[in-house]
Amino acid sequence: MLSSLSIPFPRLQHMWADSNYGGTLIDWVQQHLGCVLEIVKRPQPFNPWDGLPKKKGRPTIQEREARAQYLSQFSHEELYPAAVPYQAGAHRWVVERTFGWITHSRRLARDDEGLPQCSEAFIQVALSRIMLRRLVRPYS
Repeated sequence: MLSSLSIPFPRLQHMWADSNYGGTLIDWVQQHLGCVLEIVKRPQPFNPWDGLPKKKGRPTIQEREARAQYLSQFSHEELYPAAVPYQAGAHRWVVERTFGWITHSRRLARDDEGLPQCSEAFIQVALSRIMLRRLVRPYS
């Protein structure tokens, strides 16, 4: 799907991708398309429990006191955060929004296609339909 981008979009210089992509794809995009592929990762929340040593067995009195002293520097809200709604990171919302648009098409809500070329074709049809609707939208 990406191989056809270099000719129609010569000004394309920067792309974003989900964290599932990466590895050799980054090098392939740089080599074949001449643009930068940036992998957008989910933001990792701060976890104060990560600073504690992990040890099996029953802790000694000194270890329990050291743990209590370490944890005393954090507020109750930091130690036990309430359920936080999903927060998209920088530019990740663009990727999530596009996936949301694509999955509105019933055929693309599940991955039932046998060949990747079929999936690619249906993604192009779905996004073409979205763009066509936006181009002919009546102005109010």
